[in-house]
Amino acid sequence: MRRFAAACSAIMPATEPAPAEPPPEELSQASINAWVGLQIEQAFERITALEKAMGAITHANESPPPPPPELIENALLQEVEQRDRLSDEERSILTDELMTQMMHLQRRVIRLSQAMRRVRGG
Repeated sequence: MRRFAAACSAIMPATEPAPAEPPPEELSQASINAWVGLQIEQAFERITALEKAMGAITHANESPPPPPPELIENALLQEVEQRDRLSDEERSILTDELMTQMMHLQRRVIRLSQAMRRVRGG
């Protein structure tokens, strides 16, 4: 390890940084305002960039909204009309789908009736 450090120092001699200028004793108010304004602008630019990035991530992860219940219900009712042409397995699947939709509808009715009670004050 010492050999490596010695070889590095022989190849690249250590240079001392140039002495920095001492800061002025006092900055003008205009300079302070300009510096603060610049810092605020940069902060807003970073925040805006972060919001755009987070928005893109959020929208990419969202799944599309489910179709309205009326569309699902109409599609199922159309399948019911064709029940004579369905196999036993297809009828079973249709029955399960109808049961699932019925339970969703029942939950919606319960939530709406609870909301109605709250509005009425009961």
